Amino acid sequence: MRDLAIAVITAVGVIVPTVLAGKRETKAATTPTYDRLSSEVAQLWARLDEQNGVVDALTKRVALLERRDEAWQRGWDDLQRNWPDWRRSPVPPPYPTKKLD
Repeated sequence: MRDLAIAVITAVGVIVPTVLAGKRETKAATTPTYDRLSSEVAQLWARLDEQNGVVDALTKRVALLERRDEAWQRGWDDLQRNWPDWRRSPVPPPYPTKKLD
């Protein structure tokens, strides 16, 4: 029985420090990976916010260009429809839109 107790104490004395050392090594190996991934995720969110800003600006620009295109089409249609009147008029037809900035 005494030999069994010595064997158990020896095993616990070897196994416990080994397990604890393994946990420390795992944590030491995992923490830099987590920190790196956390940093990459933060950078990706920042890029996403920036890209969303670009998309919003381009969406507004496209909407402006579509409105201008419609205005020019209405102006062209009016010019064709009323050409005899515009031809006799001393004043040229107005531009359908303002200049772009």
